[in-house]
Amino acid sequence: LAKWLSGKIAMHLGHIDEARGRLEEALHLCRRQRLPQIHFQMLRDLAVLEQASGEEAKFRRLAEEAHRAFSCWLSVVGDEILQRQLQESAEYETLAQLSSGM
Repeated sequence: LAKWLSGKIAMHLGHIDEARGRLEEALHLCRRQRLPQIHFQMLRDLAVLEQASGEEAKFRRLAEEAHRAFSCWLSVVGDEILQRQLQESAEYETLAQLSSGM
């Protein structure tokens, strides 16, 4: 979590290479831990970073991966009401914005 947050801070400060390194490291750790919500959020942040830095191919790959991660996250939430709330959340809106940028 600390690597992810420090990556987000670096991203907001405009330190693209530092942000990319920290976010990629955090993503690797998250995949090993199998945390679907955090996995989605990290992929989303990396996609936003790559889009901002003009890396179209990386952006598309990460945005598609973020879509799959969001679907995975929904599938592990066993409650239909909570699933609906997630689909109406800011998290989903961000995902929709990523999709429209592809």
